[in-house]
Amino acid sequence: MGIESQYLGEINIPEEHRAEYAQQALKLLRAGSMVTVEPVQLYGHKLYLLSPPELDEEDGKAVGHYNYLDENSGEQWCLNAKDGWFGCGKIIGSCYYSTIAAVHILTTLWSNSYAATLINGCLVREKTYIRWINYVLGTQYTNQRATQLWEIGKLLQLDDAYWVRCNPDLGYLLEDYPPECADRDHASQSWEMRRGVTAEAAFIRSCSTPGLAWEALADYCLEHSDELDELAHTSTAWAGYPDDWAAASDELMDELLGVLL
Repeated sequence: MGIESQYLGEINIPEEHRAEYAQQALKLLRAGSMVTVEPVQLYGHKLYLLSPPELDEEDGKAVGHYNYLDENSGEQWCLNAKDGWFGCGKIIGSCYYSTIAAVHILTTLWSNSYAATLINGCLVREKTYIRWINYVLGTQYTNQRATQLWEIGKLLQLDDAYWVRCNPDLGYLLEDYPPECADRDHASQSWEMRRGVTAEAAFIRSCSTPGLAWEALADYCLEHSDELDELAHTSTAWAGYPDDWAAASDELMDELLGVLL
C-alpha cells in the first residue's frame, strides 16, 4: 500500500548551493514532524528513541521513515546534501504526504534544470505547499515556475507521452497564475508579461478537454477584464466582445487567442 513520489525531469542543484538547500530541507522535515527512530535497550526493555533528523557527518545524508503526528511509518526517505538530492519510497499518512511533497517542491526550486513533482503520476499543485515553505523558512518563493506551461509540456512528452495521459487536464494552471503567494515583484508584473501566459493557452487546449480549457481561459479573462477591455478597444481585429466574459463563445475565445498571440 502507499503512494509514490518522484520527479519529472532532472534535478541539478549547483554544488555551491547544496549545503543551504539541505539545511532548508531539514527544517521542512522537522516542521513536518519527520523523525528518525533509534532502537535502544534500557533495563532489559527495548525502546525507540525519536529525534529530529540530522545530516550524517561522514556521508552527508539524513534518513527516516516515521512521522509522529501520523503515528505511522512510510518507506524510507533520504536527503543527500553532498549530491543535492531528496527522494522517498511509498508514502503513508497525510502529514507524511504533505511534508514529502513540500521537500520535493523545494528541491525543484533549487534545481538549475527544470523539473516538477509527481505523486502517483500526477503533477502536484504547488501553490499551497509553497505558502507553507515560505512560512517555515521565511522565504519568498512563488509558484511562477510551476505555471511555465511550455516547460511542463516538454516534460509531459517524456516516456512516449505517458505523462500526458496521466495529466489530461492542465487548465488549473491558468487559475494558479499569477500566484497568490507572489512577492511584490511578481504581483507588479506588467500586462505585457501576463499576455505571454495567456498565449500559452494554446498548449493547454491540446492537453485538456476543450470545455475545461475555455472555462479556465474565461476565468482569466474575468480576472483581467480591465486590461482586456483596453486591449480590445485598441485592436482592429476585435469586434463585438461581450460584457460578460464567462458567456464568451468558443469562436470568441479563438479570436481572443488570435489577438493575444
